[in-house]
Amino acid sequence: VIAGLEGGQERATEHTLHKRGHGGIYAIHLFKPFPTTELKGGLRLDKYQSLDPRWTFNGGADQKVGTSTVLRVSLGNNFKPPVLSDLFQKTPFQVPNPHLKPEKSLSFEAGIDHIFADLQAKASLTGFVNKIDHITLPRRLQSGQFQRFNGAKRIAKGAELALAFHPLSSLEGKMALTYTHAR
Repeated sequence: VIAGLEGGQERATEHTLHKRGHGGIYAIHLFKPFPTTELKGGLRLDKYQSLDPRWTFNGGADQKVGTSTVLRVSLGNNFKPPVLSDLFQKTPFQVPNPHLKPEKSLSFEAGIDHIFADLQAKASLTGFVNKIDHITLPRRLQSGQFQRFNGAKRIAKGAELALAFHPLSSLEGKMALTYTHAR
């Protein structure tokens, strides 16, 4: 089990703007019920000043099939609070929006890894779906300035093909091609 506590404070560069404290506590657990099965799970509680506390989670499983193939699956949620500059900072180019809500998301991914070349290389194929609620987007106002606002739900789907290789035990090279379709 890995557990932790973190805290911090976000401050805007202008003294007339707000500052916001935040903190989080988390625990991540890795469990191997069988030599070929690895289960992972995590839970986190975040508190940002002026926002309600938010619970997030992630969980997943890795199942080894044969001697060189691993099947992976994971599910998790997340949130991202708006930054202070989007909430309060007025500039010649931006109008603040103090009514922005945090983005919330739910993600699922599944994949397969195959190790070959005497453990010197690994090929991976992963598919994913990410549903985002209250996505933060920019819009241009009639004045020509921009303002952030919360959009409706968005869904991003995609796949990634990756190849990692180890020419030396202390060196890893990796290349990946990712296709994402978002609307």
